[in-house]
Amino acid sequence: MTWHVLVNQIGVDNTSGAAELARAAAIGVLEWINQTASDLLPEWKVELSAFATALSMAQPAMATLFNLANEMLLASESTAVAQEVRPAVRRAVQAFLEQTARANRSLAEATLGVLPQGARILTFSYSSSVLAVLLGAHARRRLSGVLCTESRPMLEGQHLATELTKAGIAVEFGVDAAIATLAERAQLALIGADSITVQGVINKLGTTSLALVCQHLAIPCYVIADRHKWVPAAAATRGFSTFKPEAEVWHDPPAGVSIRNAYFECTPLELCSGIIGQDGLQRPEELRRQLLDLPVAAALRCGGPGSR
Repeated sequence: MTWHVLVNQIGVDNTSGAAELARAAAIGVLEWINQTASDLLPEWKVELSAFATALSMAQPAMATLFNLANEMLLASESTAVAQEVRPAVRRAVQAFLEQTARANRSLAEATLGVLPQGARILTFSYSSSVLAVLLGAHARRRLSGVLCTESRPMLEGQHLATELTKAGIAVEFGVDAAIATLAERAQLALIGADSITVQGVINKLGTTSLALVCQHLAIPCYVIADRHKWVPAAAATRGFSTFKPEAEVWHDPPAGVSIRNAYFECTPLELCSGIIGQDGLQRPEELRRQLLDLPVAAALRCGGPGSR
């Protein structure tokens, strides 16, 4: 399988989460490295740059893909000995796989400190990180139930509710329009993120509504996101608000009705009580400062190669 096929498969996947796509991408990158081991290095590095750049934009809302691509290119840029470039890129991708596999366990531990005993938690859409936190809280008898909505049009909320009930967790489920009513019964909200940027949290459409409801009711709203969801401030702008098939919302609308089916939106960091990563809780202003210092490979930097 060529890398073009892999990038296309990832780009059209509208059901898998960021962590699942990142794992599939990393495994595909390792296979590509092994398949191209005999290629001449200069040409290989050009192909690597094209592959990584395309991969970073296959799902622009998902920072895990950007960070995988960034790690590949930073490893290539920082290796002075030609014979060591391929092994360095391979090690970077393997480290990425190992770190992302451990991330959810670390997030579950880091979140326990903000959960009251017997918590009723509101959430939205499907996040493997939030699911891990909820399962961990349930195992420690810190959870009394979860409230969530369907998350149209792909109904990721149903997937989350199914996984929770398999673990014996009580779930109250409603349509997306019921988010404010459900929030009245919650003690706090936990949401995932596809990306954390200096502008805000990129996540499923409806996240801003949830955050505003929490602010109105004065209940905390925390974002669960490990470092692979962070986008450096120096990275090139990523256009995440692409429109998806209209039929997902309304299969046969009458003439004159145009359907706006966007999956993602940017929720201002200031609407969130904090961001919980592997190292614990961070306030929005703290996290924004860290994003300013993260390194970016030349091909992925704002302004492209040669920019600083």
